[in-house]
Amino acid sequence: MIHIMRRNWFSVSLRSVVLATVLLAPSAALARTEEEPPEIVDARLEGYSGQVAMPESGTGLTWFIFVILGVVTAAGLFKDAKRSHLD
Repeated sequence: MIHIMRRNWFSVSLRSVVLATVLLAPSAALARTEEEPPEIVDARLEGYSGQVAMPESGTGLTWFIFVILGVVTAAGLFKDAKRSHLD
């Protein structure tokens, strides 16, 4: 009998938590405001006449890192398996 009551209490509490979550989820979506966010002005860019941007970069550094990692990975293939810690 106590087992049935305990299981029933757990299922009721679980159902109430799920129901509260489902019913309160739309309230978070309705909490937003309809006004536009203010435009953020960066003072470091004030006074420049043209568009301030970083120059386009290449992929050379990425390929260099890939080559270095490939060499380190391939170096493990040439390790002697019969080597001991006493060498």
